[in-house]
Amino acid sequence: MSFWRNTKIKRTRKKHRCMFCSRVIKIGDPAEYNAGIWEGDFQSYYFCDRCRKFIEKYNTELSDGFSGGDFTEYISGFGLDCCPVCGSNNHREYTWAGDMMSCKYECDNCDHIWDADYSMEDTVLEVRE
Repeated sequence: MSFWRNTKIKRTRKKHRCMFCSRVIKIGDPAEYNAGIWEGDFQSYYFCDRCRKFIEKYNTELSDGFSGGDFTEYISGFGLDCCPVCGSNNHREYTWAGDMMSCKYECDNCDHIWDADYSMEDTVLEVRE
């Protein structure tokens, strides 16, 4: 017997960790709870609202399974980590903001520094100069 259930939660009653980006979902934040049996094992996890929107908008394929922190891997395909000045995607450094909503990049080629906004507000990913 197998089952899978997704439940959208308007406000969480306690803290959880997003399975996709690993950020903490605070009390009162919206989230999605998933529970079911996968390959014979019961699993349950939460997605923060930002990651849920990302998965829905970009039809991100998660059927091969995933582990916490996969958001960074998936977003690299959208080009926000490419330097807006020279187009390079070689980074000397990158630093995620504490809330995992934006990332500061520094280009290896031209030393340009920029912020990429991954907040998914209005479901748009964007580069901020």
